[in-house]
Amino acid sequence: MLKKIFKGTLIYSISNLCIKFSAILLLPILTRLLTPHEYGIIGTVMPISSILGTVLSFGFATVQMKKYSFLKDNPKKLGEYIFSINIFAIFISCCFLFIIFSSFGEKLFSLIIDLKKIEMNYIYIVGIVSVFSVFNTLSSVFFRMEERHFKIAFGGIISFFLNFVVTILLIKYYSLGVKGFLLGNLSAAIILFIYNYFEYSKKFCFKFKLTDITYSLKNGLPMIFIELTDKLVDFSDRFILLRFVTLNSIGVYSLAATGSKIMLVFSSAISNSFSPIFYEKIKDNKNNEYITEMLTILYGLIIFIAVGGELFSKNILDHVFPSSYNGVGSYLIYLIPAAVLQFSYFLDYYFHYHEESNYVSFFTLISIVTNVLINILFIPKYGIITAVVSTIISFFIRAMLELYIIKLKYKIKFKYGKLILFTFLMINPIIFKISHMEVSIKAMILKLFYLVLVGIFCLDYSWIKSLKIIWKNYIEKVKYLIKI
Repeated sequence: MLKKIFKGTLIYSISNLCIKFSAILLLPILTRLLTPHEYGIIGTVMPISSILGTVLSFGFATVQMKKYSFLKDNPKKLGEYIFSINIFAIFISCCFLFIIFSSFGEKLFSLIIDLKKIEMNYIYIVGIVSVFSVFNTLSSVFFRMEERHFKIAFGGIISFFLNFVVTILLIKYYSLGVKGFLLGNLSAAIILFIYNYFEYSKKFCFKFKLTDITYSLKNGLPMIFIELTDKLVDFSDRFILLRFVTLNSIGVYSLAATGSKIMLVFSSAISNSFSPIFYEKIKDNKNNEYITEMLTILYGLIIFIAVGGELFSKNILDHVFPSSYNGVGSYLIYLIPAAVLQFSYFLDYYFHYHEESNYVSFFTLISIVTNVLINILFIPKYGIITAVVSTIISFFIRAMLELYIIKLKYKIKFKYGKLILFTFLMINPIIFKISHMEVSIKAMILKLFYLVLVGIFCLDYSWIKSLKIIWKNYIEKVKYLIKI
C-alpha cells in the first residue's frame, strides 16, 4: 500500500511540474491567437480570480488539513466538520454571486479597475471561476491528506489539458478572444469540480456545527492575510497600470511576468526538497550552520540559472513570440531577478518553526505597502518599468528584513557577503546591458564570459554535494516508509 502511495506521490510531483512547464511552453501558441490588447485584458482579470478565490476560501483549506490530522480516525466528526465549512462556503459564495451580478457589484469593481477598458462580463466569468476554485481547493486538499496522489495528479492533468483545448477551440474557431480564454478556464474548473467534489461530498455527515465555523474562521482568517498580500504584491501593479498605460503594453508585461514564473518552478522544487531537511536539522540544533551553508549554496545555484535566463532570454523570445509582442524579452530580463528573490520566502520557515508566524505577516505587509506606494507614485510618469523595479525592491526589502530579524531574535548568521555578491551578479547595470545586446559573435562571447564568471563565484563542488545530500535524505525517507 505504501509503495502505491509513494508512486502516487512521485506522479503527483512530476505532473505538477509538467503542468507548470507546459503552461509556459504553450504561450507561443496563445500569443499567435490573442493580440497584446487581449492578453492585457487577461493579464488584468485573471489576477482578480486568484484574489477572489483566496478571499472566499477564508483559509479553510489549511484549517481542514489540521482538523483532518486530529479527526481522521473519527469519520463522523470529520464529516460534520467538512459539511459545516462547506455549507458556510456555499452561503458566502451565493452572497458573493448575488453582489457581483447586482448594480452594486459593478460600482464596487469600478473602484478597483477601469470598466471602460475591461468589460464587466469578464468579471462575471472570473467571479464564477473563483467560486469553483474554493470548492476545488477544499476537495483537493482533503484528497491530499488522504494521500490519494493519483487522483489529484490525474485531475490536475485533465483540467489543464481541457482548459487548453477548449480555449484554443473557442478562440481559433469561434473567434471569442478573451471570452474564449476565460470560458476555457471556467470549463476546466467545472470539470475538476465534478471530478473531485461529488466524491468529496460523500464524506459529509449532515450536521451543521457553528463551533466548527468559529474555529475555522479564527485559524483561517490570518492565512487569508498572508496569501492575499503575497498575491497583491504580484498583481496590484496591473490595476494601477490599467489607469495609465495601454492594454497592449499591459499584455506584453503580463506575458513577461508569466514567463518569469519558470524560475519559481526551479526555486520551489529546491525549496520543497530542502524543507524536510530544514526541520530535521533545526530540531537537533536551532543554530545549525549546515542550514545556512546549504541555503547559501542553493541560492548560488538558483542565481546561476537565473543569470543564464537573463543573458539569453531576450534573443530567444524575440524569435519565439510574434513581433506584436516586441518587448517581452526586455521586461523578462528584470522580472527574472524579482522571481528569484522570492526564494527568500524559505526564511519564513524559521518563524513558523518558532511559532512566530505573525512576523511573516508583518514582512508581507511591508512588502506590499512598498510595492503599491512605488507604483502609485511613479507609474504615472515612468510607466511599466516602475512595476518591474517596484517588484524587485519590495522582495529585496522583505528578504533583508527577514535576515535581520532572524539574526536579532534567533542569533542565526548567514554568509551575508556571499548573498550580497550573488544578488549583485544578478542585478547590476553590466548584466542588463549585455542581456539587451542583439545576436552577434561579440555579444555571445561577452554573455558566455559573464555566465562563466558567475559560475566561478556562485558554484563549486559543494552545490553538487548539497543536491546529493538532499536526494539521499529523500531516498532514505522513502525506504523507511516502504519498510513500515
